[in-house]
Amino acid sequence: GMVLPEGSKQEKAFIRLIATFVTSLKSSCRSLKDVLKQTDEADDRRSEFVVKNIFRPVYERYAEALRSSGQIDFTDAILQATELCRATHPVSSAQPKSIKSKRPIVSVSRWLVCRLDSSNVIRLK
Repeated sequence: GMVLPEGSKQEKAFIRLIATFVTSLKSSCRSLKDVLKQTDEADDRRSEFVVKNIFRPVYERYAEALRSSGQIDFTDAILQATELCRATHPVSSAQPKSIKSKRPIVSVSRWLVCRLDSSNVIRLK
C-alpha cells in the first residue's frame, strides 16, 4: 500500500479530504451503509472501492476513538445542540416565522457545557 510521508502536502490534503467526508456524511444524517447502497445503485465501482477500502476503515477507527474517549467532534456537537433545541423548544408550524425564533440556538449553551481542545474535538464535561 501507499504511505503518505508524515507532514507532507499529500498527507495534509488526505486528512482534509477525510475530514470533509466525515462532516458531509454526519451533517447529511446519512450512514456509510447509505453511501455504499447509493454507489451500488449507481454502479459506481470506483466510489464504492474508495469508500469501502479507504474511507470506511479510517472513519470506523475515528468513530471508535471518539466513543472510547467519551468525546464528540464539532459536527456532532452542532447536530446534538440542534436536536436538543428541537426537543426542548418545539416550534409549531402554525406560528408566524417572526415568533418562531424567540429563543436563539445559543441558549443551548445552558445545557451543553463543553470545551474545544487543540485537536478540535469537543469533550463533554
